[in-house]
Parts: sequence; structure tokens; C-alpha cells
Amino acid sequence: MNREKIVKVCVVLFILIGIPLGIILERLYPEVKVYEENGYGFKGDLLVKLKVNKKNKIVGLEVNHVDTPVIADPAIKKIENSLILKEFDSNIKVDEIAGATYTSQGVKEGIENAIKKIKNNL
Repeated sequence: MNREKIVKVCVVLFILIGIPLGIILERLYPEVKVYEENGYGFKGDLLVKLKVNKKNKIVGLEVNHVDTPVIADPAIKKIENSLILKEFDSNIKVDEIAGATYTSQGVKEGIENAIKKIKNNL
């Protein structure tokens, strides 16, 4: 096969496989937007990153903090697990986690601020 024929075959394969695959992946993994807001934890500011997909469902939570990791990280994980795949609305409730009250209050504050920002952008 000469070089020109190889290029043509590659282009055809991309069109036949790449484009449908891209469409399928977009449906399976819709675009995610990240909304960043602040809260105040036990030792200082928290940066809360709320991840929301096109279907307005929460798909992730990331929190940058200076609180004690052994206490704060499990509490943040519990909060994240309670929110995953919930639609954001005024009914979202974030429970405070015993033993990490200030951290969970700060995360809750950041989530509430992020939800307000999302609603203002709709």
C-alpha cells in the first residue's frame, strides 16, 4: 500500500469509528462543570468544588482544606457519597458529621453557595 492509500483508509476509519464513538461517549459521560465556592472549616477556609453534569446531577465533590486530614477527609467523603447523582435544588440537605462538625459546616456552606451560583446561571 502506498502512503496516500494508508491516509485515506485512516480517514475513513476515523469517520466510521471515531465520530459514532464520540457521540456514544458524550451520552455516557456528559460534560461536567465545576463550581467553586468557599466555606470556613475548623482551621480556616475551605475551597469546595461541586461537580455537576449537563443533567443537573451532582457527580462529584472536591474540598481543599487545612483541617486535620484524619478527621476531615472521612467526613468529606461521607458528604460526597450522600450527594452523588442527586439533582441540585433547594431540597439538598447536607448533614453535619459528628466529630467533624466545623468541617462539615464549612463544606455545607460552600455547597449552598455553589448551588446558588448554579441557579443564578440557569
